[in-house]
Amino acid sequence: MKELNGLLVNDLHRLTIYLSMTALAVVMSALGLGIVGVMFPMIGAASATYSLSISDIQSGWTTFAVSSGIGRRNIVKTRLEALLVFSVPLAVIPAICSIILNPGYFGLSEAGLGIGTYIVGVGYGCMVTFSRPRESVSMLRLMAGQIAYMAVAVLILLAAEGYTGNETIGFALCLTTGITTMTWTYIESVKRFAEADL
Repeated sequence: MKELNGLLVNDLHRLTIYLSMTALAVVMSALGLGIVGVMFPMIGAASATYSLSISDIQSGWTTFAVSSGIGRRNIVKTRLEALLVFSVPLAVIPAICSIILNPGYFGLSEAGLGIGTYIVGVGYGCMVTFSRPRESVSMLRLMAGQIAYMAVAVLILLAAEGYTGNETIGFALCLTTGITTMTWTYIESVKRFAEADL
């Protein structure tokens, strides 16, 4: 248990630099850029996952952790937990700012799309980077899963709003789709990392 807490603290410490994105998101929302509530979660998830992965490769951290007796499943689990902790500053706060500062342009359903995009990015990013623990993966590759999610989620939003006219339903559907996707990619991350050559 102590080792797992150490892994989590280590990842959280390395992610603190991304807290500055929250302040930037607030400023951009105040300038009327409501789209920040969707774009920041996408960029934040990809950047944070990429940064942790590159740091692991350069320091040999993952190999060291496994050779120290820490299970691979626990490494993936704590990485996912650390990235999800940052869902508040990197996804939830920008979405709330966009709703408050851009009323009529950015609503609850769009917030669900932004938060869901971040969640998908976390799971997909882990799946890609843990399956290639020795290789640097491009940011575009890390965002590919988010783009696919957004395409599906936008269609879901349009159908939900056209049929019900209720933003809350759109929000719930986007979030549910995001969580379902993240769950699947987490399972795949564990599976692929277990088979990866360190």
